[in-house]
Amino acid sequence: MSVSIGAVHLDQNGFTLLLEEHERAILSDLAVQLIEVLEDPTDPVSERLYPDAYPEDAEASAEFRRLTRGDLDDARIHGARLLADTIPADPAPALSRADAETVMRALGDLRQVLAERLSITTQTPEADPEEPLTGLYDWLGYIQESLVLALVRGDEESGRLAKS
Repeated sequence: MSVSIGAVHLDQNGFTLLLEEHERAILSDLAVQLIEVLEDPTDPVSERLYPDAYPEDAEASAEFRRLTRGDLDDARIHGARLLADTIPADPAPALSRADAETVMRALGDLRQVLAERLSITTQTPEADPEEPLTGLYDWLGYIQESLVLALVRGDEESGRLAKS
């Protein structure tokens, strides 16, 4: 099997992002910036990435955060490092399924950061089209969607999904 879905090529070697050199450099730079955001608990985007589990109970919310924040930080930083370290390579490496899933989550984290910077919320789902970050937000969404579709296609090809 060999198929290209949007920005992803899927074959027996794995999932390869079909990005130009400058696009890989941008993505790597964004991943490094994401690590900086994740390592700064005072950044306002932290509230977006780690919402209160119990908004009506500050004590329970603090306890939940204490029990889960470290693992969540580790997973997010791992995903950002994977992006920063592997994506700029030329030729682009084929990612394993596990790494493709990690990259997909890291792209979601990047989009959450940009959504916060662009003030995109459920009440205001559209960003200003003139804002340069809006194009970046949309581009990351395209890559993320391509990965999701390629992962589903990989599942279908390997017979892991139930047949309808």
